[in-house]
Amino acid sequence: MFENAAPDGLTAALDAPLPYLGSLGVVDALVRKFGADVVGVRKRQNSGEITDDEAQSAVIGLAQDAGAIVLGKNPDYSAMKWNSERRLGILLRTHYPNADQFDSPGTGAFVWLANQVLAAAVDGEQGRPDAELRRELSAVFASFTRIMLGTHLPESARQ
Repeated sequence: MFENAAPDGLTAALDAPLPYLGSLGVVDALVRKFGADVVGVRKRQNSGEITDDEAQSAVIGLAQDAGAIVLGKNPDYSAMKWNSERRLGILLRTHYPNADQFDSPGTGAFVWLANQVLAAAVDGEQGRPDAELRRELSAVFASFTRIMLGTHLPESARQ
């Protein structure tokens, strides 16, 4: 009936010097690092250092790690009660239809983000201007970060 009796994230954040998942800066940095790591996998794939299958496994592994963090499953981060399968997880399942195809809705959401990053990388490889790609990805990262923090208002709620 009740979720675990762990202290809320803010209390835990004050008690321990861990990155707090209620912080815009922490979540934004996590999302942007994930994007940079996905680009790194793409570069390794393009250079022939890893195969296509290895690249796919690496990206899914990155998504699993990041998804576990935002769902409060990584002890190196101070989570809020929001960071759970029963709260954020429900929003992710609603917002990212592919979320149920993976081990957790957090993984599914980050796989979606990886697809956005990889599509931009391909566009860049085909000559699309970097400034345009940065602008587009910045908007994607900002929206994704707001969703992770629970501050994103879905389209249905805006009407």
